[in-house]
Amino acid sequence: GLVLMGGDFNMVRWGYSVEHLAAVAGVKVAGPMQGTYLGFGSLLALPLDHVFAPQSGRVTYRPLLGSDHLGLLGSLAL
Repeated sequence: GLVLMGGDFNMVRWGYSVEHLAAVAGVKVAGPMQGTYLGFGSLLALPLDHVFAPQSGRVTYRPLLGSDHLGLLGSLAL
């Protein structure tokens, strides 16, 4: 069936575990990609949060809202 996958993977998109999950689920990454984990302040933002859908899509980044990760809002192609 239809698979949507998203969340805090604690891994960059090109990491083996994320690529493997996406391949098994048959989904494509929704972009663009930007650093989402701001745990090190403004010095380094790591891209650890991702959204995937069957036909890709687009991600808009949202404010922190009490987290150390930016929020993601996906507009996904099913």
